[in-house]
Amino acid sequence: MNARKAIPRSRPTEPEAAEKPGGELWVNVVFTGIKQTLAALRTAAVLAADLRGRIVVLVPQVVPYPAPLDSGSVPRAFLVHRLVTAVSESRIETHIRVCVCRDRRTALSAALPPCSIVVLGGGKRWWPTQEQRLAAELRRQGHHVVVAG
Repeated sequence: MNARKAIPRSRPTEPEAAEKPGGELWVNVVFTGIKQTLAALRTAAVLAADLRGRIVVLVPQVVPYPAPLDSGSVPRAFLVHRLVTAVSESRIETHIRVCVCRDRRTALSAALPPCSIVVLGGGKRWWPTQEQRLAAELRRQGHHVVVAG
């Protein structure tokens, strides 16, 4: 007679669990402004639900070279509070990760695992926007990028 062991089907709740082998799929939203990021979060919520993944908002906080890295131009607590307030209004469960850096593209390259799913907020224009240029750069690095607008 074979006795089967019950296999727990719960998912890890801490964000670090997705970085381990066998972790959950993460949909990465890059902060590009409150309005744009909320549009990206709505798109990311659909993707995360369809893929049974989770959402993380990456907030690159650029600090100019003369200043030390620990003194951002906007206090980190204020930035996180502003973002948490905006995200809580959308009622989408998210994790927020602030990346203090000198260059936004370099920080995103370091923060994103290979072949990540990335959602950027940005409207469509006939000229290339900063978000569209960032999306093209992330695609060249091998990420799967969606521009929500």
